[in-house]
Amino acid sequence: MRMIIGFLLLLTSVTSVAQSEYYWVYIVGNSVVEEGPSPSEVCGKTKAHGQAGLESFYPDEDPVLGGYTIITNSPHDPPSNYTCVFSGSGLPWEPEVYFAPNIALRGAGCSGEYEGGVCTDKDKGPPGCDKCPKSKGNPINGLTGYKYQREDFFTSAGSFPLSITAHYNSTRFTTTLNVFDGEWSWNYTQYLSFNPFETEKYIMLFREDGVEVRFKETATAGEWVADANVIFQLEETFGLDANGMPTLTAYIVTTPTDLVEEYSDGGRLLKISNRDGLSQMLSYVDDTITVTDDFGNSISLIYDDNPFSVVVEKKLVAAIDTDGHEYKFQHSYRDFLEFVSFPDTTANVPGSNPFGEDNPFRQYHYESNLLDPLTGITDENGDRFATWNYAGGGFAVSSEHAGGVGRVDLNYTKIETGVLEVTDIGPLGKELKTTFIEILDERLITQIERAASATSPAATRTFTYDVNGYPASQSDWNGNLTNFVHDSRGLELSRTEGVGTAAERTLSTTWHPIFRKPTEVVEPGRTTSFAYDSLGHMLTRMETDTTAQSVPYTTTGRTRTTTFTYLPEGVNGEFQVATINGPRTDVNDMTTFTYTAEGYIASVSNPLGHTTQVTNYNSRGLPLSTIDSNNVVTNMSYHPRGWLLSTTVVDPSPSGNDATTVNEYDNVGQLTKVTLANGAFLSYEYDAAHRLVAISNNLGEKQEFTLDVADNLILENSRDSGGSITRTQARVYDDLSRMIQAIGGANQLTEMVYDDNGNNTAASLDPLGINQSTLQAFDALDRLATVTDAISNDSGFAYDARDNLISVTDQRGLTTNYVYDGLNNLIQQSSPDTGITVYTYDDAGNQLSQTDARGVATNNTYDALNRLTSVSYPTSSGENIAYIYDQLAAGFGVGRLTQLTDQTGATSYVYDYRGNQVESAVTIQSNNYATQYAYDLADNLVQTTYPSGRIVSHQLDSLGRTEAITTLQNSGAQLQNIASNVGYLPFGPMTELDYGNNLALSIDNDQDYRVTGITIDDIGASNPDILGLTYTQNAVDNITAIADSVDVNESQTFIYDLLNRLQGADGDYGDQSYSYDPVGNRLSLTTVEGGITTVETYTYDTSSNRLLSVDEDGVLRTLQYDTNGNIISDDRGAETGFTLEYNDQNRLIDAIPAGVQP
Repeated sequence: MRMIIGFLLLLTSVTSVAQSEYYWVYIVGNSVVEEGPSPSEVCGKTKAHGQAGLESFYPDEDPVLGGYTIITNSPHDPPSNYTCVFSGSGLPWEPEVYFAPNIALRGAGCSGEYEGGVCTDKDKGPPGCDKCPKSKGNPINGLTGYKYQREDFFTSAGSFPLSITAHYNSTRFTTTLNVFDGEWSWNYTQYLSFNPFETEKYIMLFREDGVEVRFKETATAGEWVADANVIFQLEETFGLDANGMPTLTAYIVTTPTDLVEEYSDGGRLLKISNRDGLSQMLSYVDDTITVTDDFGNSISLIYDDNPFSVVVEKKLVAAIDTDGHEYKFQHSYRDFLEFVSFPDTTANVPGSNPFGEDNPFRQYHYESNLLDPLTGITDENGDRFATWNYAGGGFAVSSEHAGGVGRVDLNYTKIETGVLEVTDIGPLGKELKTTFIEILDERLITQIERAASATSPAATRTFTYDVNGYPASQSDWNGNLTNFVHDSRGLELSRTEGVGTAAERTLSTTWHPIFRKPTEVVEPGRTTSFAYDSLGHMLTRMETDTTAQSVPYTTTGRTRTTTFTYLPEGVNGEFQVATINGPRTDVNDMTTFTYTAEGYIASVSNPLGHTTQVTNYNSRGLPLSTIDSNNVVTNMSYHPRGWLLSTTVVDPSPSGNDATTVNEYDNVGQLTKVTLANGAFLSYEYDAAHRLVAISNNLGEKQEFTLDVADNLILENSRDSGGSITRTQARVYDDLSRMIQAIGGANQLTEMVYDDNGNNTAASLDPLGINQSTLQAFDALDRLATVTDAISNDSGFAYDARDNLISVTDQRGLTTNYVYDGLNNLIQQSSPDTGITVYTYDDAGNQLSQTDARGVATNNTYDALNRLTSVSYPTSSGENIAYIYDQLAAGFGVGRLTQLTDQTGATSYVYDYRGNQVESAVTIQSNNYATQYAYDLADNLVQTTYPSGRIVSHQLDSLGRTEAITTLQNSGAQLQNIASNVGYLPFGPMTELDYGNNLALSIDNDQDYRVTGITIDDIGASNPDILGLTYTQNAVDNITAIADSVDVNESQTFIYDLLNRLQGADGDYGDQSYSYDPVGNRLSLTTVEGGITTVETYTYDTSSNRLLSVDEDGVLRTLQYDTNGNIISDDRGAETGFTLEYNDQNRLIDAIPAGVQP
């Protein structure tokens, strides 16, 4: 009998590899039980694991091996596996031995918010984002070939949620027996393993997601350290024994996300605490782990047999969430997770799923005979959602979703000792070649090469590292360089972007000595500092302006500070935020929070005392009922898996017109239907790859989305209820998923070009074979720098070091400049057209004043919620505007504008319980004019009552669109029809209606929904044609002709230049032609009508875009401006000119004819 149990070669394309670079392993189940530097040594060790009854072994032709023969089973060079054939009095026993790179013995995966199996493969903990390579596919760690899968089955609400999560790593195994599920592992199963027998003592930390961390004991007993690039920390804690002597009580692990984990002296996880002081405690009873938070919420993980035995393999068979719902797990004969059953709305109903229930279930497939790695997932809808393939050496070599979606193919090559190369081909055929090296046993990317293709050129990114393996530099695809400096904790001290360019900038960070939190961030013009309490809670965040400008005024040293307080231990919501005090000092801008006994938010009160309450939660921590500051109740219901099923806004009036929105889902949790309170609904369809492919409404109209294998939308169609296409849009993407063509329903084409970083550098429109290209260039920070239009006019853009736009230079070379303070407030705008405008701000960034180029000031005030309360004009108080909020007379007006007062009078607003405006009343000279509005339960307007008493009603179709409009002069008058039979295109504009005067409007649209014709007919008339217009449009949607079928003399044609500016027009007004300057200012208008040519020419100020004069065949009209750019004099020569006056609001208030005294 032959036993073929093992771990396969991890590299599928290895050349010239020395055998000494590999471990050889013999595996039983999922554990390495023997290992060594050669197959001979490992074969010899396997004798101790032979079949019972085997007492003797015959030597073969190789006496050195003694008792066994090595048979090469693998064609690889060197071979990837050998069979050790033992012969004796019983049946032959043939264990198989495999080899793998040393790196294979280390777990893979990432903790916290990092994507598992992607960022690191050893014991370093998750790196910073600038260090974390992207995964390949769904996902595969491109640096190791490991397939990683994270399955989140349950997550509670709250600031420190409980969860049920599984992690899969295709090649994880360890010589230490653990509580992991073979290649699957579960959260809350991290543990410590001890090796006190080596010359160098060490403790291994095995993480729940597969990361393994090795701590070595220093010369100081009880002090443990890891490699320099490891972020995890390990400490011992001591108490006193019965004799008063110090004794080890626990081990404390601090993670890269500042989680603190407590382990027993035997290595079992006991407690997890976050940086906010909240904890999760673990208890172990028989075959169950129970995890309980500070507020009494708990989940249970139930194992078969005894999950804490040191002999028995542990398998999770069930989990109970905080709401009492059960998740069941079933394993294959090889002890791999195979089925998961999820809770549904029908409890304890028998069915045909693998657990004998009717519940939805998910299946995991292991179809390879190579140690049965995870090869696929069939989702709860019964669709094969994901598939993975593996090479003979155990490397994951492809990943895809249903239908080949997102497919990535990988190939692994060892170039030389310590240098590996991975080539992956993306779903659209783009080839990437990644080279990486090892520093301190960690694999780090040094280069990514993007192969050239028909749609994108070759490009390269490079990466360098410091001695600890932290990033030292990286280049982007355009070759722009960023340099980094890190401290010994792996924290970024400085980052310099755009190195060696005009855009170069540096950001420096100082870090808290205990927590991985910044205490100061210094960037050009601004310093942000943070203070924390002993638990790591942020107490203050202060931004300080460090700019040096003195124009228009100095802002250096100005600060913006927000402070936080937290609830003490032992009260509801302990350690959670109690108050947030905003940056303003002129008002109380503090927000206050209270919590339930379970730690969920009970209320939030804003600085004005408006309170929103959450009055009920389910056990999952999801809100069931809320009361807003207007005392309006909203109730929610949920699926057992936490999906929102319904939302009901309760009508507080006796009418009880509650507004309920209902959501429906498929078994996966994809939203399949939303039904509004008026009965209108939208249905959603998905493909087996979980992508939205269609939306339909209750009329049977549909929007269809066709996606390529990279999830790009390549075709979008709208269809009517009969299935006919009414609108279509197509798109073409390059192999980097960048849209390179947009094709309209009339085949109009727009083409896009990109630089290597993906910035859109050119857009070409091709109407009638004429190329219209707009070119764009970007700086080293990928900010738009220049735009060159289709007739080669340039405009430019400049930025400060914080990405604020500081200048725009137009196509005539005129520049508008902007000045910002260090808090990113615009404090001055200097424009050649409107002059200099200066702004001031309060501590929260609200604009307090604006002084325009005329010297006219506008002052603003704000309430504690930063809502505008007044606009005043010091030199013209009659123009002042006041805003009032929250008045009780406004019905449900808290949090809403309830009154506006300006120079025309006062307007008040009243709202219904859903926030719809139901009345606006204007008071003018003591007279009140009220307009009232009514809505259906889906908040569609159905009726308007005007101050005169006239009532206008909207009849709605089943989608909530207006299909008819009627009116009553007053409530006792006869009903009049205004419009009826209103029709619409699917998910589009109106196409027809019948007027109340027997006229019928019809609008034709093409498959871009562009208007192609408008007709109005007199229904029943012998000559019904009232209006008949046909529109012709070019490929860039400009109207090129309007044909009038009722009066052909009214027909018109139009031509455009390359910038889509009207260049010529021909109609009953004559034949007109236009010319423009580079900015688009009109320079001339020539009109030929009846054989007479008229020419108008326009002259502009050389230092601005102000029009100075218009010469119409020798008749000169001149214009003058104030400093703000308003026309103040219009001299029309022999005709009467005007003097123009403006108020402080910059609005025209008077036009005085020449010769008339004001």
